[in-house]
Amino acid sequence: MPVLSCIFAEHDLGMVLLAALMCVAGSFVTVRLWRRTLQASGRMRLEWSFLTGVTAGAAIWATHFIAMLGYLAPVPVSFDAQLTIVSIVIAIAGTGLGVYLSAPERGRIAPLVGGATIGLSIAAMHYVGMFAYRVDGVVSWSDFYIALSIASAIGFSVVSTALVRASLTEKGRRYRHLAVASLVVAIVALHFTAMTAFSVSPVAGLSSGADSAAFQAMAMAVAIAATIIVFTGLSSHVIDDDTRAASRRELEYIASHDELTGLSNRRKFAADLEEHCRPGAGPFHLVMVDLDRFKPVNDTLGHALGDRVLSVAAGRIRHVIPAGAQLARLGGDEFAFIAGGMSDDQVDDLCRRLVEVLSRPVITQGHVIELGASMGAVRAFADGTTPDELIQNADIALYAAKDAGRSCHRFFEARMAEKIQLRRALEQDLRRAISRDELEVHYQPKVDARSGAFTGAEALVRWNHPERGQLSPAVFVPLAEELGLINAIGAWVLARACADAATWPPHMCVAVNLSPVQIMDRRLVRSIRKILKETGYPAERLELEITETALLGNDVQALATLKEIRALGMKISLDDFGTGYSSLSYLHRFPIDRIKIDRSFVARSPNDAGSASIIQAIARLGASLGIKVTAEGIETESQRRFSSDEGCSELQGYLISRPVPHAQLAALFAKARTEVA
Repeated sequence: MPVLSCIFAEHDLGMVLLAALMCVAGSFVTVRLWRRTLQASGRMRLEWSFLTGVTAGAAIWATHFIAMLGYLAPVPVSFDAQLTIVSIVIAIAGTGLGVYLSAPERGRIAPLVGGATIGLSIAAMHYVGMFAYRVDGVVSWSDFYIALSIASAIGFSVVSTALVRASLTEKGRRYRHLAVASLVVAIVALHFTAMTAFSVSPVAGLSSGADSAAFQAMAMAVAIAATIIVFTGLSSHVIDDDTRAASRRELEYIASHDELTGLSNRRKFAADLEEHCRPGAGPFHLVMVDLDRFKPVNDTLGHALGDRVLSVAAGRIRHVIPAGAQLARLGGDEFAFIAGGMSDDQVDDLCRRLVEVLSRPVITQGHVIELGASMGAVRAFADGTTPDELIQNADIALYAAKDAGRSCHRFFEARMAEKIQLRRALEQDLRRAISRDELEVHYQPKVDARSGAFTGAEALVRWNHPERGQLSPAVFVPLAEELGLINAIGAWVLARACADAATWPPHMCVAVNLSPVQIMDRRLVRSIRKILKETGYPAERLELEITETALLGNDVQALATLKEIRALGMKISLDDFGTGYSSLSYLHRFPIDRIKIDRSFVARSPNDAGSASIIQAIARLGASLGIKVTAEGIETESQRRFSSDEGCSELQGYLISRPVPHAQLAALFAKARTEVA
């Protein structure tokens, strides 16, 4: 074939080999950069197109120029510098434009448009370069081989473009090498087919032949310069790949780890647990850890110090558990770890050790913080075979530990699930209790300690469950607080109590309990004002009872709320007085009108000297501060006499009356009026 004859008979094979190496290396780097370009978007695609164009253009031009230097011309040869520069500009600009036009979003026509642009730029670069190739002889061209060279450049460039696009998919990655081969063929076929179309005859009387030594030196210089350009492009791609890989690893770490503690997060822990539950995996224990008394730390000392406490706790857990255990922070103050290869006794000892370590005070920023930890443990695969079952049962065991008094651990037992199911059933029923009219208010009367006359009553909510009978507030009020229902229930109780008390004699007051959650609700005062207006009940006959728990945490908000309540004319009573740590401080800071001595002291009086002394002290304290004192839990005549003699102004308890529905209370009041009359 004429083309092969042109290569082997009319070229320096050493130069041809150098050009071929340049072409293969350049095409390999070009395809890598090309794929990166097609994956980019916006301005980044323009920048990658330029880099790809520079790299590809330099490789294509170097291949052409080196091979052209290897052409064994029978006449003297020189080069036009300006056209030579124009040829490399065409190679760079044309391939860069073709790469940009081959973007996936341009549709099915993109390989044709982009590939044709690249093929035409290769052809244009070659023929402009040939015009710069000045020979002292008679030049002739073959139209057939010119057309064939251009067609082959365009055809193989289109194929290469399609293969590059196809290689972007996971299944099409094998097409990368075919894309490189197709681009090599496009460049080589164009050059040597075009050189076959070129022939030169010497003119008689002129010297013949080119300076091969000079051309070889020039070819090496061009190859070195092009190689530097090509591998600069490759280096840019490698650096970008490394940067993207590092960013990807960092994002994966962020997505799978807790920022505060550096432990695995819930997402990664779920994946680890799934891996441990796969068929054939060995047995292991899952332990859920929940810090006790952490919420007041956040509420009173701030989240920054709370975060510090969590970090310390995480470090302590990590230090105690075995090296191979997988520890995670699931959120808030909840942790979990997977421990394999341990017996129940070993896990039991480990949990005891953790409880002891986490109960040690945390000393930070001048604060001594007392914590604790409750834990629930399950055995895989005895207590569950799937991640969901294991987590659910570990949570159930954790709740059992909390119910047992906290700062302890429990292994899952089947009977625990029954208790949780009962709780969940109560949750569902409680949400519908108000609408089903299952709640009612009972009243426990209060009497004047001296005269024994009724002074009013305390409103106490009861739940008449259709299946479980009457439930006390101790059962469902904490549940209502957790579910966010306490505000609605509290407002309903207050409205019913005010409506009922409006029918009582005008000197009697009604006392209604407020939960800590209600005190922190900024809508409380507005709700009370609305209820008083709707029921027509006087504010001065309403007494609101609070506990010290309601004043913990955000005492600034509590103080503001109580001052607004007091401004409306209502009275404030501090319940369960004497059982807390800061009662005297509250009497000084908050607008308290009445204190109620806790029933635990009254129950042991007057025989227990300590309880009797506490009652005497509280009664005297109230008298000195001008605060009324109520003794609650009066069950015997001796308790009544002692409390009255010590200065309590009001009495309440079973001796006087148990809590009764409003109809029975009205009967009690009517009977008392008749007896007085």
